Amino acid sequence: MIIDRMTYVSVRVKEIFKEGRLLKWSFLFLSAVIIISLCLLLNTSEIENDTDKFESENPILSTEKSAIIDTRAVESCESGGCHQGIEPINPKMDYSCTTCHKGDGEAAEKNESHKGMFINPGDLNVVRGTCGQCHLNEIDRVKKSMHATMAGMISGSRYTWGAQDRNSSYSIFDIEDSDGNVPSENGALLSLSQIPNFQNSSEPIDDYLRNQCLRCHIWTEGKERAGDYRSSGCSACHVLYSDEGLYIGNDTTVNKEEAGHPLKHEITTRIPAEQCVHCHNRGGRTGVSFIGTMESDGYGTPFTDTGGKQSKLHGKNYNHLTPDVHYERGMQCIDCHTKNDIMGDGNIYAKKEEAVEIECTDCHGTPDEYPWDEEGKVKTSGAIKADGTIYGTPGGNEFTNIEKNGNTLTLTSKYDGKEHEIPILKLINETGSWKSTAAKTAMSSIPHIDSLECYACHAKWAPQCYGCHAKMDASQTGYDWVDAKEDATNSWEESRSYLRWGSPVLGINAEGKVSPFIPGCQAIFTYIDENGEVVVLNKIYTTTDGTSGIAHNPIQPHTISSSARTCEDCHTEQKTLGLGSGIFDPSGNGLNIDFELERIVDEDGKQIQATSHVGSRPFNKEEQEKISRVGLCIGCHQSYSDPIWNDVTDVVGFAENNDAHKSMMSLALSSISGSKPIMVFLAMDGHDSKIYLKWNFSESSEVDHYELYWNTSPITDVSALTPIVNTTNDSYVLEGLTAETTYYFALVAIDESGNISGVSFSNAEPALVQDVETTENASQITWLVGALVITILFVFILIIIIKRKKMGPLEHENKEEK
Repeated sequence: MIIDRMTYVSVRVKEIFKEGRLLKWSFLFLSAVIIISLCLLLNTSEIENDTDKFESENPILSTEKSAIIDTRAVESCESGGCHQGIEPINPKMDYSCTTCHKGDGEAAEKNESHKGMFINPGDLNVVRGTCGQCHLNEIDRVKKSMHATMAGMISGSRYTWGAQDRNSSYSIFDIEDSDGNVPSENGALLSLSQIPNFQNSSEPIDDYLRNQCLRCHIWTEGKERAGDYRSSGCSACHVLYSDEGLYIGNDTTVNKEEAGHPLKHEITTRIPAEQCVHCHNRGGRTGVSFIGTMESDGYGTPFTDTGGKQSKLHGKNYNHLTPDVHYERGMQCIDCHTKNDIMGDGNIYAKKEEAVEIECTDCHGTPDEYPWDEEGKVKTSGAIKADGTIYGTPGGNEFTNIEKNGNTLTLTSKYDGKEHEIPILKLINETGSWKSTAAKTAMSSIPHIDSLECYACHAKWAPQCYGCHAKMDASQTGYDWVDAKEDATNSWEESRSYLRWGSPVLGINAEGKVSPFIPGCQAIFTYIDENGEVVVLNKIYTTTDGTSGIAHNPIQPHTISSSARTCEDCHTEQKTLGLGSGIFDPSGNGLNIDFELERIVDEDGKQIQATSHVGSRPFNKEEQEKISRVGLCIGCHQSYSDPIWNDVTDVVGFAENNDAHKSMMSLALSSISGSKPIMVFLAMDGHDSKIYLKWNFSESSEVDHYELYWNTSPITDVSALTPIVNTTNDSYVLEGLTAETTYYFALVAIDESGNISGVSFSNAEPALVQDVETTENASQITWLVGALVITILFVFILIIIIKRKKMGPLEHENKEEK
């Protein structure tokens, strides 16, 4: 069909232009180029990029081998009549059972064949001899990853309980980076020590972490309850479990009614979000938030069809909320988070924000820049502070499931192969296809993206668990999730003050950008001794920095929505600024603090609550005032694109502080009658070595004229000065002033009797002269010359075509021969 189309085009071109030999050869040459290009394009489309590429048939793992692997043919595990119907672990891993599980594959008896066998070859305690046969590099990286060390959770919790500073010192087990590459300048650590137990440290938080918080590290399996079933090590992610922990495969030896089994005897890289949720349902709760659920107050409603309460997951009842837009459209966690994010990049990091290499702008770009580089590749940005310095993983790695097509990007899901077109902010900005004027204002007119995380606005809700009441009972024992031992800790019980899912507090994160903050965690400690006596009641710790142990921390809530928070939500709400709602009564609730649980800072910018992320903080006083000032304006001006902004700022400029804004507002409102005379006087920089003076006097009917005085130092008395002008007008312009010099003015209103009826003062500083007219003229000349050249070329080509049309074929050939 392509050849037929090209033949048709060739005939039509010959008929229209009646070409001579030169044009014929040109056309043949052009056709050859087009055909070769099409062939190359079609051939290129057949080439497969096998690196992390989705394949539709079966889940794939890397099969690069560093050892001799036996095949399943020599095994008796199935042929002996036991594991009949068991699924192959993976289509590209057709190994013998003992290659991974060890044991004796030739023994006829169960006890003999299972000697030395590993039920879970992915367990980090044995993995070097199992998975490490093919994936040794990955094994070494995983053991140093945040999923294995839990360094950030340990240091953050110990900090808010007053046991240490913000820096990380502890891990689940001792770990050392011995590969010779430890970029300490980026925050990488050489080693971490195992978290101590309560008997050695006497710190209750160590016991609490071991019994409660650290149940999700990958050195151990999950808790045996609905929603928490999972394996350990590599299998914690790559072997899928249902919430009920029931087996649905064909192995006849597995009881399908018994909880605690994987879905199938299968290892996969196609990992759904629900698998991640088996761990990510506490702390920041990013997993359950991503799929649109949040724990409720435990009512268990609405009732089920049998009249009972809803079942629990992770020990909690849940409400269903708006999911993250990425999940809503069919994407999974692995479609955004890279291998380095999940398995580590080979370094030991202290905090999770150091270990994550992706940003929203990696895929979506900014209103001014495309997300791809000069070669058309889309790469991770790494962990970078606001000043541009790297403080964690450096990034720079190419996304393997994103492909550039012209000015668009397509993401292919690693889970199901579905293609997703990625919205590109620069294209939206250039085409003006913003969904609302508010979106254009925030993203283009006033580019929030320079100082805000994208999710500061686009995360419309975040889980907020206020008051983490933790009770240690020394008269009973509990399970130790670090040492995996029963009766190795004290018994712990935890509860809440209240739960919220609304718009979160905002503050500054470790990257220096505005980010959502949520409680994390607000420790309130109660201790019962061996005799059952309450020794400590509702204690709140003080951190090593002197703040309260009640804490808020920055977070990416994973609740992204295409429609953002409203402007008013950020610029007019006290809670958003970190000032609280003014409702919760801490003393009435038995808490020995003088601030409510939502209040993280006071009006002077003094931090009240702890923040365990290094470099993060609440808004200071200046930032609070700046945000609030915008709130005053948006009540009348819903978007910065409102033409009234230009009309106003051309005359009065921008109010740099509250006093200036009050003066401007007073001038605008001074026409309103009142019992007290009001005289408003403004001196405004004209940005062209001029100063514009404007005034309004509520008793102007009694004014004969105004006297205007000026000086280069503050004016307190006009008796020694000579007025520069007497006028009956309400404005005046001074020209030819010295740039960047402050001028001070006094305005005196004189009545018909020569008495002073009003006095007001103001000052301004003219800016440098801007040669705007010259720049505009040069630009206009450039466009004019360009347009003229194009017009001449167009006319010249047109004349040639007309002359060729008027020639006959023979006449045309004779002309060429001559």
